[in-house]
Amino acid sequence: DLALAAALDRAGNVFVTGSSTGRATSLDILTVKYSPVGETLWTRRWNGPANGDDRGWCTVAAPGGGCFVAGTSAGSGVGEELVVLAYDAAGTLTGSYRREAGEARPTGMALDGDRLLVAGHGRVEDGSRGFLLFDFSISGR
Repeated sequence: DLALAAALDRAGNVFVTGSSTGRATSLDILTVKYSPVGETLWTRRWNGPANGDDRGWCTVAAPGGGCFVAGTSAGSGVGEELVVLAYDAAGTLTGSYRREAGEARPTGMALDGDRLLVAGHGRVEDGSRGFLLFDFSISGR
């Protein structure tokens, strides 16, 4: 298991995300929520549809006790994809988004009201490498 990012919510809960080898899968995105005193509240594993290597690269706490996770996922015939996962306070996956993103590596996230920003680097339209910024509206998830 490899932890790659952590976030703290207003209640003192900690979200940690990264990657973990599954029993019958390759690497999966692993996200864990801990209480302020370090008790594990929930653990969630996400395996993409290609059953390949999936990694959580960054996370941000969301209002209401949930979190968002941005990572990469082995695509189904299109190469690696950017993935954004939304979890509620109980750890239920409430939404997911996948997009081919030219070997994108999300490196940071910010949440402002109904706007989720995911920054990183990867291939841009001309094939060179550069900064990437994804802007999501999360109203009504």
